[in-house]
Amino acid sequence: SRRALTLPGVIQGGKGTTLQGVIQGGKSTTLQISVTPLIPAELGTGSPWPCHFCSKQCSKPCKLCCSMKGNYRVDEPCCIRAMDCRPPCGSCEPCAAGDGFLQCKVATTFIIGTEQNDIYAMGLGGCERVMKGFAQDVYGVAAHPLKPEMIATVCESGSVDVFDAKTRSHSRCTDLGFLGRSVCFSREGSHMAIGGKKGRVRIVASTTLQPLALFKFVDSTIPVMKYSPNNQYLAVGSHDLCIDVYDAGFRSDDGSVQQYPKMNKRWRKELGGTGEYVRVARCEGHSASVRFLDWSLPLANPPHLRGMTILQSNCAGAEILYYDPATGKQIKVNQRNAPWATWTCPLGFGVMGIWETGNGYRSIRSVCRSTIGGPGQPGAEGMEKAGFLVSCDSNSKVKLFNFPCCRDEAPWREYKGHASIVMNVIFGSADRWVFSTGGSDRTMLQWSTHGIVSNETKPASCDVQECEFCSSDQ
Repeated sequence: SRRALTLPGVIQGGKGTTLQGVIQGGKSTTLQISVTPLIPAELGTGSPWPCHFCSKQCSKPCKLCCSMKGNYRVDEPCCIRAMDCRPPCGSCEPCAAGDGFLQCKVATTFIIGTEQNDIYAMGLGGCERVMKGFAQDVYGVAAHPLKPEMIATVCESGSVDVFDAKTRSHSRCTDLGFLGRSVCFSREGSHMAIGGKKGRVRIVASTTLQPLALFKFVDSTIPVMKYSPNNQYLAVGSHDLCIDVYDAGFRSDDGSVQQYPKMNKRWRKELGGTGEYVRVARCEGHSASVRFLDWSLPLANPPHLRGMTILQSNCAGAEILYYDPATGKQIKVNQRNAPWATWTCPLGFGVMGIWETGNGYRSIRSVCRSTIGGPGQPGAEGMEKAGFLVSCDSNSKVKLFNFPCCRDEAPWREYKGHASIVMNVIFGSADRWVFSTGGSDRTMLQWSTHGIVSNETKPASCDVQECEFCSSDQ
């Protein structure tokens, strides 16, 4: 198939004639643009014509080429979907003479959009990818626990992408070899776990994306995964109505397992770890697919659970269950006051107020509590346990609540940007950014927060009317 774009301008030719340039692109493993001057009939077909792209007398289309084999698999060639060219600058001599569209250096740069949602800038100096896109629906997103600017995403094309939130640029990517749905970082940040659509889980090094382990104990999608606070366990929820708990193999310097707040950081055998992931328990009891889970910090009450770290989970059947990760047994004691290391479950005492009257359970797709207000962290505005919560829903909206959010139909702020159901939303590890993935719109959006971080400096400009943080009426 071919794509063509007619330049939106007129090029002055000899003997008072006018020409129009045509750009063409197609489907191949090489990204290629053909620029064809429309030669006047009086000059005859095949007559040489001065080409300002190659500075030669051309009688055939002049081609600009860029190999795409470094970015696409050979059996999945690039297909151009959209093209455009920059307008002339208007200030150089060719523009003043009226033939800027083929002589102006600015106008000889083309923007190309591909079938894989990448954007390239192409000109005489070569071809450069200016934006890395998602080839299929994107679901999973995770923030590095120690590097606030490091964000990882996974999409159904099997691609794992790492972005730098500070520079808003793409850092690196790798191909999983299977359809991806969820991703998370280990607590000390060295491992990244990716869950797939057929029950496979791959562990990679977060800095190099080199594979470390691959295992599979279920046959269905893995929508959620979480590491325990001390980095000892990895909990994997699936559509098989269960949660598998793995010993992640991390140990302390002396080879023992340290309890929270100490962190187990050694994984390789030569450094004191086990160097492997081993399944230790299966948590069953849900009547529908497991969609959300969180780890607690060591409990203080009740006495028979003192010192224990437990799991809470929500399923598609709107159930809240608690488990002992070491044995997989269900805990049938109310854990309303338990200190949760993270809160991503949309059901629970602390998030009762996020539900609007008449909304179904699946209307809210994801929630995430800020670091501020969490256990052992300072609260917002000096109030103990006061934090914030972000949610995303089926109406393509991202919302911000106070946390805890126990009041019926609690107040919230609404933010728009996605063109599809928002599948996931998280706070960055330092609460300065929020990240959301739009599923079918194949987009990850990065949002800046105002007033959430207590030592945050006043932004240079703010477009929020009557912003209390900025004390401005912009």
